[in-house]
Amino acid sequence: MGSNGFFQKGGKTVSLTIIDPSAYTDYAAVDSIVAQELRAAGIDATFQGQSVDAWNSNVASGNFQLTSHWSNGGITPYNMYDGWLDSSLATGNAATGDYERLNDPSVNAMLATLAGAESTAQQTAALEPIAKYVAANLPIIPTTTASQWFEYNSQNYTGWPTQDNPYETGQPSGTNNGPGSGTDEVVILHLVPRG
Repeated sequence: MGSNGFFQKGGKTVSLTIIDPSAYTDYAAVDSIVAQELRAAGIDATFQGQSVDAWNSNVASGNFQLTSHWSNGGITPYNMYDGWLDSSLATGNAATGDYERLNDPSVNAMLATLAGAESTAQQTAALEPIAKYVAANLPIIPTTTASQWFEYNSQNYTGWPTQDNPYETGQPSGTNNGPGSGTDEVVILHLVPRG
């Protein structure tokens, strides 16, 4: 611990800047709390609000220390872990995932195994080493699972996704096919007129 009240390593204060758009008020509030808690724990942390364009550019180019970012959702954990860890998504200044720039061939091989898993048992077995890697190495730090907002009325149609038959998230903004693409077509193909 240094005389300034923060931890030091090699004579330098351990410091960290968290970035996110100021306009994303939920992220900004959480990041401010995180910075406050880290400061209380002896790490010189600050939150720096940015414009959305500046943040998008910094995240895509890898020009940040820490940021909050949503992840891909989906029916299986593959979508989430692939978006977090697949090194092919982070090339140059145009990353579309793996924003932390993890480039570990063993992780890419584990993701390929998970992608090819055909049963729940195979998916579970393939996911275990990936989850252990993330827990041990912290290339990303999952904080919460996002909601999958979906609302429907079964008065005229049946066949909607349910907890017992979660064949699709039903998220109209799209989580399996990419942001904004929607997944409504999959749901519509399952609907049957009530009668």
